[in-house]
Amino acid sequence: MQEPNVTFFSYQTLVDRLAHAATHESKRIVFLLGSPVSASIGGNPGVADVDGIVETIRCEFSEDENATSEFRSELERASANAYQAAVNFLMGRRGQDAVNDLIRQSVLGARINREAALSQLKRATDPDATAETIERDKDAWFIPPCLQDLASLCVQFPKIFGEIQLTTNFDPLLTLALQKAGGHSYRSVLSKDGSL
Repeated sequence: MQEPNVTFFSYQTLVDRLAHAATHESKRIVFLLGSPVSASIGGNPGVADVDGIVETIRCEFSEDENATSEFRSELERASANAYQAAVNFLMGRRGQDAVNDLIRQSVLGARINREAALSQLKRATDPDATAETIERDKDAWFIPPCLQDLASLCVQFPKIFGEIQLTTNFDPLLTLALQKAGGHSYRSVLSKDGSL
């Protein structure tokens, strides 16, 4: 199947379009956010990016030559989606709990004091409840400026920007940004990959 032609416009064009929609139209605007909005930039805390997660999985198997060789082969076969191949490799050899731990550790990269949260999770008798407590501490997370700005738009112009936002991310940063801006949110999580 041939890819449709896609035109990418400039940043200023986007700003102009959003400003026009906010002041002249009654259309609602929905943003679809991906992992770069939560990634570490400029030395600030952030969620591990795709390369970081793949590298973490690679390290998990670094002392097993056979697994390392298989891992390398899997990544070569799935070069277009190394992240998914790496996670599937981890799932097959360590199970869902290992994938959940990897995701928790990656998300905790956006905490201002990541090590304290990791320590708290390691000592926890109920890791899920502890993770929820850690997540609710909205002042302990680094919220990137782009998410702060989006949250402000959602709170200040709820009819245009505030009703639905979509993200492929598994971190709570958008929800926390909305709360810090004085807004409210309801988060619905899909447990499987899918398409719109």
